[in-house]
Amino acid sequence: MLPNSQVKFNRKIKIDESICNEVNDPDSFWVVTVLGNTCWKEGRMQREIVLTNIDNKNFFFTKGKKSLKVYIPEEKTFYFSLGTYLSYNGKFLENPKYDGKYITKLQDIEVDPLKDYSTNGIYQYLKGTNFPLYYASDDMIYQGASYYLTKHEDLTIIIPGHVILSYFYYLSTLQIYHLIYGTFEDGMLREMYYTEENIPLFFYNSTIIRYREASEISKYKLIRGGYESMARIHADLYATLNKSWNTSKKAYLTSKIPFNELVKFDVIGRKISKDKFLVFSIENFKLSDSKGKNFMFEKFEMKDLSDHSSLNEHSEDPEKYTQHIENPNPNLGYTDRPTNHNFNVRDLLLNDGRKRFYEIPENRKQLKTEQKEQYIGEDRIFHDIAEISENINNHNGKNKTARGNFFDENTFDYIKALFDAIIILQSQNIECDYIYMRPAPFKNATYTPTKGYNVGPIIMVSIYYNDFNYCLIVSNDTKGRMALLKCTEKYYRFERERDYLIETALIYIIEKFSDLDWDRIRDTQELKSITEANKGLILRHLFNHNKLETVERTAESLALKIKRKLK
Repeated sequence: MLPNSQVKFNRKIKIDESICNEVNDPDSFWVVTVLGNTCWKEGRMQREIVLTNIDNKNFFFTKGKKSLKVYIPEEKTFYFSLGTYLSYNGKFLENPKYDGKYITKLQDIEVDPLKDYSTNGIYQYLKGTNFPLYYASDDMIYQGASYYLTKHEDLTIIIPGHVILSYFYYLSTLQIYHLIYGTFEDGMLREMYYTEENIPLFFYNSTIIRYREASEISKYKLIRGGYESMARIHADLYATLNKSWNTSKKAYLTSKIPFNELVKFDVIGRKISKDKFLVFSIENFKLSDSKGKNFMFEKFEMKDLSDHSSLNEHSEDPEKYTQHIENPNPNLGYTDRPTNHNFNVRDLLLNDGRKRFYEIPENRKQLKTEQKEQYIGEDRIFHDIAEISENINNHNGKNKTARGNFFDENTFDYIKALFDAIIILQSQNIECDYIYMRPAPFKNATYTPTKGYNVGPIIMVSIYYNDFNYCLIVSNDTKGRMALLKCTEKYYRFERERDYLIETALIYIIEKFSDLDWDRIRDTQELKSITEANKGLILRHLFNHNKLETVERTAESLALKIKRKLK
C-alpha cells in the first residue's frame, strides 16, 4: 500500500552488556528459537523470547552456544518469527525467507484443526534434533506450549502455536492489543444481526475500537468456529492468570486454527532431522472442501454505536461542538512512552515480508439515520503530535504521543493487483490512463489537491468507455476501498493533470469530510451538489474487492468488477 506516514521504529531487542561480554564475538548473530509464555511484567503483557547465538546466517547451530531469555511487549511479537535474525547488539536484521537452500518451502501440508492440535509434548519432538533447545533447571519453558503435529510424506511436521497466531490473528500491532487485553469484548457486540437484505450486521463502539480492527475481528464470526478460536486467545490467558493481570503467573496463548475443516498449508521452515520439519511461518492456506470460499458470507456491514453523525441538514436547533484538529510532525519520532488516547491512531506501514490472513469479505460502515440533531463544529483546537508509541496499554493525556499501529504492506500486494487489473482492461481495448493532481513519489500515485486528516497519496485511473469517462479513485487504506466516478457529459475526457471536475470534487469532499469516506459520500449523495448537472460527476459505484489467494486471481476479479460497472 501507499504509505500515509513514515516513521523510524525500533525493532531492537536489548541484549545485556554482560551477555555480550560473555559471548565476546561481535561478528556473530542471535536467532529467535523460542516464542514462549506470555506474562504480566512491568505494567504490560509481555512475551518471553529465547535468543540463541550463532556464528553464521545459514541456521547451522553449534552445540554449546549461548542462549538467553528476553521479554518484549506482546504487541511487538508482530515483528518477529521463529528464525528471525538479530545482530550481535540485538538489532533486527531479517525474518526467514524461502531461499531453496537453508529455508525450505513445503506445499499442501494437510492439517486437521480438531485432531492435530496439542498442548503437551513439543519438547520430545524437538529433543535430539539439530535445532537448539533452551534449558534452565528452574524453567520448564516448553511445558504447555501449543502446536500442531501432522505427517507429510516421510516427514513429521511441527507447527508451533505462535506460527498460527502470527498468521491468522496478529494482523497489526493494534489488533494484537485488542486480542490480548480483551478490549474487543467491550467495544463490540458479540451477536451477529442481519439487514433487511440478509447481510450480516455487526455493532461496535468506535470510542473503544476502530472500524478497521472491528471489521477484521468481525470476519471471524463468518467462519464456523472462527470467533470462538479467536476469543479464546484472551479468555484462556485471563483465566490462567486468575482473572487478574497483576500476577506472576504466565501461560502459553491458545493458538487454534480458526477453521474446523481440513486445511492445507504452504509453509517455510527447516528440516531439523532426517524425518522432522519445523515450520517457521505460513505462506498460504486453502480449505480442502471450501471450493475457494473461506467465509459463510461474501459481504457484511458494520454500525458504530457511538456515531454522532447526522443526515438531517435542516435541524432548527443544531448542537455545537469543538473540533479537535491534529497537527502531526512530518518527521514523527518513535518512543515507548505511554500514549495519549485523545489522539487518533496513526497507521504505519512496514516492509515485513511475511504473509498473514488479511483476506476479508467486502464490508461497509452503515451511517446512523435516526439522529434528530445536526452537529456543527464551532471552535477549533489544534493538537501537536510529536511522536509515535506502541505502549497503548498505558495512557497519558498530557503526552504529545499518538498510538502507532504497524501492519505489513507486503502481506498482500494490493497495488500490484490494481495495476494488473488495469492492464487486463487495456488488453480488452478499454482506454485506461493514470491521471494526477500533484504526482507523488510512488508509482502512478498522486497527492490530493488539498490536505485532510488521514488522506495520503491516492491512485486515479481515467477509464474511457462507450463515449463516457470514468475515474477510479483508490483511497489510501488497507481495505482497498475504491470509488468509481462517472462524468455525466458524453464525450468529455479528463485532463491528464489537474482535471477541473476531479479537482473540484476532491477539494469539496476532503474539506467537508476531512477524508475520502466514500460510504458517507454515497449515503449523503454529496456529489450531486459539486458541479453543474450537465457536466457533473456521479458516484457510479464503490467497492473493495475480495482478496483471493493470488495477486493474479485478484486482478482478474477486480478487472471484471470494474468492467461490469462501466454502463
